[in-house]
This record gives sequence, C-alpha cells and structure tokens, in this order.
Amino acid sequence: MQFVQGKLPSELQCGHRLLAQNTTIRSDFHEKVATGVIIPHRSSLLSLSDHEIRLSNGESLEVDVVILCTGYHMSAVPLIPLDAIASRDAPAPHVDLYKQLVSPYYDGLYVMGLLQLFGPHGPAAEAQARFAAAMVSGTIPRPDRDEMLEDIRKVREWKTKTFLNSDAHVFTLYSIQYMDELARPLGAVPTVWKMLVRTFTGNPLVGMKLFWAVFFGPVSGAQWRLTGHGAKEKLATATVLRVAAGKERLNDAEKVFLEVN
Repeated sequence: MQFVQGKLPSELQCGHRLLAQNTTIRSDFHEKVATGVIIPHRSSLLSLSDHEIRLSNGESLEVDVVILCTGYHMSAVPLIPLDAIASRDAPAPHVDLYKQLVSPYYDGLYVMGLLQLFGPHGPAAEAQARFAAAMVSGTIPRPDRDEMLEDIRKVREWKTKTFLNSDAHVFTLYSIQYMDELARPLGAVPTVWKMLVRTFTGNPLVGMKLFWAVFFGPVSGAQWRLTGHGAKEKLATATVLRVAAGKERLNDAEKVFLEVN
C-alpha cells in the first residue's frame, strides 16, 4: 500500500513482520491522513478536561468529542455456558475449540463464525458447516477430548509464534489454509494434481480456465465443491468461472443446475 499510495506517517508505521497483524485499514483512510483530514497520534490518554485532552507523549489536543473504544471479548457468547468454549489452560479470551469449531467439552456443540481471517469469511463459514455436518453424520470421526485438546494447543502455539501475541489474534487464521484443513477429510481440497487431471481428462480449455481461476483468481466457496464428499462439480465449475470473470449475477449454467437440484 505504501508503494502505491505513499509512505505512512511515523504514527502508523508497523513494528512487526509481514502478516503478523490483522489488516484493517481502508484506502480512503490513508488518503485522509495524507491530506490532513485525519491527524493520527500514537499515545496513551493521560487526562482530559472540558475541551482538551493531554497525551502521555506531552501533546495537548483541543477536542469536542471523545469516543472510547473499549473493545470486547469474542469468547463471551451469552447464549451458551462460558465453560463450553472458554479455555481451561489459557487466559481469556482464549477458547478451546477443535478446528476453531468443535467444543471438546459439550458433545454436539459447534460454534461457527468465531473467526478473524486473512481472507473471506463466507467460504470459511461454509467449510465449517460442511465439517460439522460431516462429523454429526459420522462421515468424519469425532476425536476424543484429549486428541482435540492436543490439536488446540498446537494451533495456539503456532498462532503465538506466527502473529503478534495479543488478544486480537486469538481467533486469527489464514483463510485458505484453514478451509483446506476443514475440507481435507472430505477429499474436497482442489489440489494442483486434481486440477491438472481435470484439464487432461475433460475439456482442456475449460480445464485450464478452471485451474487458473482456482489458484490465481478470487476465493469462492465453490472451489471446495469441485471434488470430494458433497461435491457439486458442474455447478461449482460454473460458479468458479463466473467469479473469476468478475460477474456478480448467476449465469445461465448456474440457474439450470440450481433449478434441477
């Protein structure tokens, strides 16, 4: 972003390695900072009066409104008992959820969407739903509690080493890596080999377009519907190619497959 729009001011410079922090910045925010509409400050609030705040770096600012963004814990889900997902060997807001989804303590409890991803949430939520349905139906065997907790601790250790060690990254995962992990027991990961085989066993032109769309195009949940358990090959192919072409409306092929099914 700095290469395209210019260097960020010192208050917004990162002090961590690449992809160790969630990216949550809008391009128009960068523009407003560059043009002086927004003036960022990196400091703690020391004190405030009727129209002024004092910062710990010695600055004083005249202000009309102070918005306190106090944050929240994503693990505080009021609809379920706290001990259903709260970690029993790590502090809040850490949770014990196998595959960021399955409670090792309550049989039949699956918590979907409790994620912060480098990538789209929609396909990941679909992958979670497929994984949960497969486990409920017995297609994927449910590990015992000790096995799930061992996996949870390994993932927690990986997160601590990979991202900034902060509450904000307790639920952070790489989107495609996570979806592959959920889809692998279903045989639904669109690997390079599987896509190449399709190219040589079917229509070569469609196969090459599909290969390019899967590995170099936008991510869509349909990519994990091309093969494996629960696959909808023809519908998924039509959807992946449409998304890769940048078209939002369903195409005729998709409408036909949806009407038939």
